Amino acid sequence: MHTPESLTFSIPPISRDIAAALQRKIDTRTKPPGSLGQLEAAALRLGLILHTCEPVLKHPSMVVFAGDHGIAAQGQVNPFPQAVTAQMVLNFLSGGAAINVFCRQHGIALTVVDAGVKYDFGNCDGLVHAKIAPGTRNYLEEPAMSPEACSAALATGADIVRGVAAGSSNVIGFGEMGIGNTSSAALLSSRNARSDNRLKELHFGDWEMRAWDDLPAGPRDQWLDDFVNHRPPGGESYGELQQRALSFMRDVLQEEHETALVVTHGGVIRALLAHWQERPALQAYDITIGYGSVNLVEYTNGVMHVHWIDQ
Repeated sequence: MHTPESLTFSIPPISRDIAAALQRKIDTRTKPPGSLGQLEAAALRLGLILHTCEPVLKHPSMVVFAGDHGIAAQGQVNPFPQAVTAQMVLNFLSGGAAINVFCRQHGIALTVVDAGVKYDFGNCDGLVHAKIAPGTRNYLEEPAMSPEACSAALATGADIVRGVAAGSSNVIGFGEMGIGNTSSAALLSSRNARSDNRLKELHFGDWEMRAWDDLPAGPRDQWLDDFVNHRPPGGESYGELQQRALSFMRDVLQEEHETALVVTHGGVIRALLAHWQERPALQAYDITIGYGSVNLVEYTNGVMHVHWIDQ
């Protein structure tokens, strides 16, 4: 029986002691510096993760864990029926899903795990049988899992990944399949996260939820000419957004976290990056921030360093 005490994971922070050597190697290739764009940033990150100036991806692997969520039986959070989970697992095994195409195209070994699907796959070939239970319980009515089942699931997943790594793979991706999984993931995230109104997107006041072309041309054009200082009726200026976002970050830095993950809107991210890069706030929207992208900044000796943007 696995216990929570036995589930100790050691994930050391990335050392940057070879960052300068890695960057020098990237910059001295036969090309103009920076000409490979995001590929160069990816090469730097890969070298730092593997802690070598000669990074090599060995036997890349993808592990997809499938399981059902009790909440999905009622159809309250899912547009598709719970039975689709098992159907998709069978599709993975037959090679007909998008993940199969992705893995074939890039030479990635795919492992499909039944971690708790509400379906009896029998002795289905190609499937890792690791079912903890036939789905979880409905968390609207009772705990989705017992502590023992949760520990067993974590330990089983760790054992599977260790087995993949033991096969000389040094890069492992993870996927999941389970109707209702987004709601469950959101609940888990909220359990370990806090919200702060200072990270909200720009408050447009009376203009909220109105089509751009329906706004009165005069006030709209005034705002466009100087959105940093001009407020929409009943709203706030972009400069005010920037100040509240910076206030939040000052509080985070005072808490002295080793690492902090901040999830917020593109407008807030641009306002912070513009300040740290010493750009005028009017130029904030020249910074490209894609949906779901990640940006890395490091606070050292009182200075915020922007390592990479829009990855």
